[in-house]
Amino acid sequence: MKHLKRFTYIKENNRFNHLTVEEFVEKILDIPESEYEIRDDDAIESFDTVYLDGINLSEIPFKFSTVFSGFNCNKNKLTTLKNSPNSCAWFDCSDNELTNLKYSPDEVMESYVCNYNKLTTLKFGPEIINGDYYVTNNKTLETLDTSTEVGGKLIVSDNNIYNFDEFDCKVGGSINFYGNPISKLLGLNSIRKEDQDMFVDRIKKIVKGKIVNLNQLKLFYRINDKEIPNDLESYVSSIGYFVD
Repeated sequence: MKHLKRFTYIKENNRFNHLTVEEFVEKILDIPESEYEIRDDDAIESFDTVYLDGINLSEIPFKFSTVFSGFNCNKNKLTTLKNSPNSCAWFDCSDNELTNLKYSPDEVMESYVCNYNKLTTLKFGPEIINGDYYVTNNKTLETLDTSTEVGGKLIVSDNNIYNFDEFDCKVGGSINFYGNPISKLLGLNSIRKEDQDMFVDRIKKIVKGKIVNLNQLKLFYRINDKEIPNDLESYVSSIGYFVD
C-alpha cells in the first residue's frame, strides 16, 4: 500500500519543483522524520530504505549522501545516476536507460545490481562492492572493462562481451559470464576465485578487441582438455570474431 500511495503522488507531481527536500522525503519517500537528516548542502542522509522504483523517473530528483539501508531506483527511465548516494547498503538501478554507471555510489556494502540497461562500459562503476555485482542483459556491453573491487561474485551473463581487455579488478568470488561471445569462444562459463589471475591473463593473450590469436586459443583448449573444432577459423568467425 505504501508503494501505491507513493506512485500516485509522484505520477501527479513528477517534477518535484513545488516540494522542499523535507517534503520530498516525508511525502514521497514516506520516511519518518526520525529516520533521515538533511545536511547543510541539502543532501539527504537516510537510515531507512529509499524506494524510487517504477515511477517513470528520468533522473533522481534530489541529492543523497549516505543511505544506511538500500537504494532502489529500478524500473524507471534513468539515463544518469546523478544524485545517487555516496554510499549505501545495497543499490539497484536495473531496468533503466543507462549507458554508463557514472555517479554510482563509491562503496556498496552488499549487492549492486544494474541488469537490463544499455551499458557500453563499466569504467565508472563503484570503487568497492562488498557483496555481489550483477551486470546482466546489457546487450550493448562488449568488454569487461571494470576496476571495481568486488567482495562477492561478479555476474556478467547474457551481455555481448567479447574480451577482458581492460579488466583490472579482484573478485572475491567467481566470475560468471555465460551467454556472451567470450564464453562461446572459450567454452567456459565461469572462473573460480582461485583461478582468476591465471585465466584472465590467458584470455588477454587469446583475444584483443575482436581479434583472436588462433595459436593461443588452441593452447587454451589443450591445457583445459577441450576439443578443438574441426574448422576453428570458421567457428571463431561465426561468433563474431576475426582471426589474427
